[in-house]
Amino acid sequence: MLPPQSHIGRGVALAVGFVVLSWLFFAPIMGFHHIIACGILAPVVLNGETPQGTDLLWNEYEVRFFPGRFAVSLLLWGLGLWLLFRLVYRKRH
Repeated sequence: MLPPQSHIGRGVALAVGFVVLSWLFFAPIMGFHHIIACGILAPVVLNGETPQGTDLLWNEYEVRFFPGRFAVSLLLWGLGLWLLFRLVYRKRH
């Protein structure tokens, strides 16, 4: 059985890794003037600079959603979480 400090350290590593991965794939990380892109693959883009008047509006921002990019982001995020768990819970000899 592992000492309690090891469990706390692994829990902190998983929490930090989860937040970083989630931020990379889904948080607003790129912006220029009134255009904001969320995630490194930009599955969602908020455009307040030149809205085209579509049905998808959030406040004064036009929302552009890219389902393919969102699916790839989810896949890569899940793979990243799997790798994170494998790294944190690898067996030590």
